[in-house]
Formats: sequence, structure tokens, C-alpha cells
Amino acid sequence: PGRGQTTFVPRLEVWDAALGSVLSLSAARFAAGWETLEEAQGRKHRQLLELLQPKPRQHILDMGCGFGALLEHIVQERPLLRATGVTPCALQAAVCLGRLPPSQDSRVRCLEEALLRHEGRY
Repeated sequence: PGRGQTTFVPRLEVWDAALGSVLSLSAARFAAGWETLEEAQGRKHRQLLELLQPKPRQHILDMGCGFGALLEHIVQERPLLRATGVTPCALQAAVCLGRLPPSQDSRVRCLEEALLRHEGRY
């Protein structure tokens, strides 16, 4: 880089160390002091779906989906739901896409785009 310019190369290892192997950016839901971060994040995802009570073939929009942990949970636990994740970060979108089923499965997708600037439907 030239003078006064900074190059930032995000390292997935840093995110993994800070967020756990699930790579869930939002808070976790601990039930007991002995749970791991990954277990507490899984609890949060399960409870979120219980609260939403989505019906088969409904569409869930995850704005600011990060690395796609909730989308991955939806795919595994609710195979009849559709889901779209949106993140403005290219690294997060790439990781999200890597943890989802192959692209021919149109019921779940992850988009890299600026939040709140989308025109049309998801």
C-alpha cells in the first residue's frame, strides 16, 4: 500500500477464535455455566425457531446473517423452510455459502449486498 493506506486482510482463524467454531456473531443463550459457546449458540438457534413457529414452506429472512450459522441450523432442522441471509461482507458471504447445501437447492441462499439497500423481494 501507498503512504497513508492500510491493507486489512481478514483472517478466518481470528473470527473462529473469537466466535467459536459455529461462527455465530450474535449472543448465545447459556442455560448452565458448563455449556460451551457452541452449545449455547445452538440453544439460541433452537429457541429462536421455537419462538417464530414457522410453517413449512415459509420464508425466513436473516438480515445481517454473518457467517450463516442460523441459516445452517434452519437447513438442518427445518428442511421444508426457505431462508435467505444477507450480509455486506464478502468474507462472511463466502463462508456462509460454503456451509449451505449446493446451489441447486433454491430454498436457502446467502447474498452479499448492502443491508437496507435492496430493491424488490428476497
